[in-house]
Amino acid sequence: MKTLLHETTVSFAAAVACAAGLLLAPIPASAQVQGVTKDTIKIGMHNSLTGPIAVFGLTYERVARMLIDKANAQGGINGRKIELITEDDRGDPGGGVAAVTKLIDRDKVFLVLGGAYTPVTLAAFPRVVERDLIYWSPASSTPALTKPFKKLTFQAQLPLDDHALAVVNLAASMKPKKIGFIGENNEYGKVTHDAAVEALEKKRLKIEVDESIEPNASSAAAQISKFKAAGVDVIIHGGTPRALAFIIREIYKQGVKAPLISFGGGSSASIFELVEGEAPIEYYAVSPLACQLTDPCAAEFNKAWKEKFPNDPPLVWTAQGYAAMQMFLEGLRRAGPDLTSAKVIETFETMPEFKSPLIPYPMKFSATNHRGIHGGYLDGFKNGKHHFFGDEIK
Repeated sequence: MKTLLHETTVSFAAAVACAAGLLLAPIPASAQVQGVTKDTIKIGMHNSLTGPIAVFGLTYERVARMLIDKANAQGGINGRKIELITEDDRGDPGGGVAAVTKLIDRDKVFLVLGGAYTPVTLAAFPRVVERDLIYWSPASSTPALTKPFKKLTFQAQLPLDDHALAVVNLAASMKPKKIGFIGENNEYGKVTHDAAVEALEKKRLKIEVDESIEPNASSAAAQISKFKAAGVDVIIHGGTPRALAFIIREIYKQGVKAPLISFGGGSSASIFELVEGEAPIEYYAVSPLACQLTDPCAAEFNKAWKEKFPNDPPLVWTAQGYAAMQMFLEGLRRAGPDLTSAKVIETFETMPEFKSPLIPYPMKFSATNHRGIHGGYLDGFKNGKHHFFGDEIK
């Protein structure tokens, strides 16, 4: 005969067993991972949507959203829709730190897509890494993002030390006797300067006339006068379009004949329009692409871009960002439904080369190298004619 005590004991034991079973049962990784639910993946992005380099920040934000919208319309990634949350860093390092902090603490994102501007990247990515989240950048070219190696950072953009190889190889081919350098007075200018010095040393060359300029400068007369007085044969530039436009106008105005070779920050539609028209100097800038945007290799990209933004012509960096984001989404897909940071890292390190007709060489990460792109081409104008050519630095 069962007693009340017996029934109570059995019921309690059953409850304990049930609870233990729940504790021991495997819990889906998505239930434990910030930013991942059964239906969504929250991805954060900081970029310069306003401020001195908004032309670059906006293009990377738009191309990311365009491809994520397309993926979501096709059912998402392994059944999950991506929610892209963007914060404007205003092209300011402090703004970058504030942006990623909001994305991590307020929005609870799974990972962060990095922005384009070197000073902001250098301030922002350590904050993400210290929170044990992935910082995956389709846009940043700062070498410090992935060198020395960091397990949580990925770079699907041509690093500035690779830009330097293309810039210096072209400069050396001109057999200069005296080289000038003009860089912005910020981290981007410092990184490009140091990268140029290192690459020049390997060619037994050096900078003879070293100048700097503020990013928001409205004149470059003094700096160009020094280049002219010194008789430089080649000028190397490390900066962004705003100040560069004044540099180019002053080179033309003062009749300086030295070619101007820029790191990739000088590759913009407005600058090429300037050297084609108002100030036709000899000018070259690093391009991440395998062809010009008007060539067949960019046809699929151009079609997709024009459907979304018919009145906004793309930059070369728009197309590069398109290829980088395609790789990013493919990596997320290959990581599978059981999504964790560790799984995403392993997937990107082991997935096959990602090939795009837009990029000169296949993109590839490994367990010891999180730089996905190596080797740049050059785009430029001389005597009113457009020139596009490769540089064999695979």
